[in-house]
Amino acid sequence: MAAALILKIAGASDAEIFSDYLKTNQSRKKANEAIIARLADQLTAGQQKALGQALVVDKRYLSHFFETIEQQYGSFANYLKSGLKLAPDFPAEFRRQYIEQG
Repeated sequence: MAAALILKIAGASDAEIFSDYLKTNQSRKKANEAIIARLADQLTAGQQKALGQALVVDKRYLSHFFETIEQQYGSFANYLKSGLKLAPDFPAEFRRQYIEQG
């Protein structure tokens, strides 16, 4: 979720954010398998399956995250200001420092 927030602040489109988010499953596949293998003797087959499901991301998770922001704060900008207590000019300053001068 933190990466999605940074991308949104940076001005990435929702499509770019979701695409990046879903790449997590590909990049974490071997690491997730290693976690499950390491714990296999301590978990039942059902617990291993549940852990495997918990270690993957799903588009619905990120959708729900952004929907909750809209419902509770009215907009992403208001979430940054009221929810995260960031200065109103934070997105512009972030882009200036990390994107425009990149």
